[in-house]
Amino acid sequence: MSQAITVSAPQGGAAQEVAHGDAAAFSADPVAYIRTHACLLHPELYAPGGSDDLTNATFNRALCGTRGIEFMRTNETRLGATLVVAVRDVPGLPLIRVLESNNHAHKRVCFLPWQEDKCTLTKMSSRATVFLTGPLTGCNVYLAAKDGHRLLAFHGNLNSDGEDRNTNNVRKDKEAINIATERGYILTHRLARGDYQIPAFVWGERTGPTWTCYVHEVDPVTRRFTNKPLPTI
Repeated sequence: MSQAITVSAPQGGAAQEVAHGDAAAFSADPVAYIRTHACLLHPELYAPGGSDDLTNATFNRALCGTRGIEFMRTNETRLGATLVVAVRDVPGLPLIRVLESNNHAHKRVCFLPWQEDKCTLTKMSSRATVFLTGPLTGCNVYLAAKDGHRLLAFHGNLNSDGEDRNTNNVRKDKEAINIATERGYILTHRLARGDYQIPAFVWGERTGPTWTCYVHEVDPVTRRFTNKPLPTI
C-alpha cells in the first residue's frame, strides 16, 4: 500500500500526496525519468509528518550582496528524492519531493531552495548526481564558473517590481552578477523570466566534474513537456 504524505492545502485542511507508481523507476534513475516524463518539483524538503520546516533545519545560511543568501548543508546526511502524485498545480502529475535520505536507492541530490525577494545560491556538489531548483513561476536561474572551483547556482526571486518584467530581470541580473564577481566567478548561464513555460523547474546531471543543466517545462493544459538546455551567456 502506498504511504500517504500529508501537506498543507492552499485553502486549509490537508491534501494527500501518495507515492507515485513510478517511484521506484524514478529513484533508480531520476535523470532518465525527468528526461522522459512530465513532472513537477516541490519547493521544500520533505520531512516526516508533512512538515516543511526541514528546509530551515537542513541548511546554514550566509548573507552576501544586498539580497543574497548562500545555502550550505549543516550535516553529512545526504539528500535524495522521491516521487509522489501532485494534488495541486497540475493534479495527477508526478511530483518530485527532495528529502534527507541515507538510502542508497535514492541518488544523491544537490538542492537549491528559493526564498521570496532573495537571490539564493549554492555550490554544486561534487558528490551529487542530480541538481534541482524550483518551481519557477517568474524567477531567474544562473550558473557561474571559476577555474578550480565548483560551479555556483543562483535562484533569483524578486516580487517588489514584478509587473515590469524588464526592470525585474535587470535587478535580478545585477544581484547575481554582484555576488558572483565578489567571489571571482563569472556568470555562464542565465534563464530569465519569460524564457520558459510555467510551471517549470531547473535540473542538472553531473558527468565527472561537469554539470549540464536544463529547464523542464510542462504545459498545464496539454501536459506535454520539454527539456531545454539553460541558455549560455
